[in-house]
Amino acid sequence: MASAHGLTSLWPVLIARPVCKDHLSAEILRQLNRFRDHLNDLFGTPDTLAIPDGPGDRPWRITTRQFRRTIAWHIANWPFGTIADMIQYKHASVAAF
Repeated sequence: MASAHGLTSLWPVLIARPVCKDHLSAEILRQLNRFRDHLNDLFGTPDTLAIPDGPGDRPWRITTRQFRRTIAWHIANWPFGTIADMIQYKHASVAAF
């Protein structure tokens, strides 16, 4: 997806340049939702999408909070994943994670 646009990064918005926080947040959301579309193109079929539609049969609008929590859930469900999550998110105990 990024290479089609001549980019070398999946997250080009994170390249250091002067932008305001609101612009950065909005661009990250756009990139996450483009990534959703990319996954559906690669791994979905016309009948079954890789990331199912949300309410009203419209594409699920991914937020940064959902993305972060989903990644944390998947990491935690791997062997020793809870330890990896604690290190990644800098939690002092399993209960915090």
